[in-house]
Amino acid sequence: MNWETGIPDSIQDWLSTQNSGHWFCWGHPTNRRYEDLKIIDNRFPKPTEEECINGLAAMVLEHKQTQYQKDRRTAYKLESDRLYFEEVRGEVPEGTWAAKVNEIKIRYPKWQMPPE
Repeated sequence: MNWETGIPDSIQDWLSTQNSGHWFCWGHPTNRRYEDLKIIDNRFPKPTEEECINGLAAMVLEHKQTQYQKDRRTAYKLESDRLYFEEVRGEVPEGTWAAKVNEIKIRYPKWQMPPE
């Protein structure tokens, strides 16, 4: 996983969601390639390379589809929530809160699948 962005970026990210416990390891200390994947718990079959690739792609897609929601939620808490109450009390002009909400929505737009 890319620790700066939180985006899954290796099959290890997907594998770690498939079973609990220590069920796989790598045959090479630094390479995290399918060829180096070793199953150490024989209760679990080795997934195919295609399953690993598709699983990782689905995780990346889910992250992209939901990240804007997390970003908006954080921005609402930090920037717009207090404006709502200030507006209700008459401390800021009417429409201040709505303008801030719209600004946040523009800053963090909904993710859409690129056209093929």
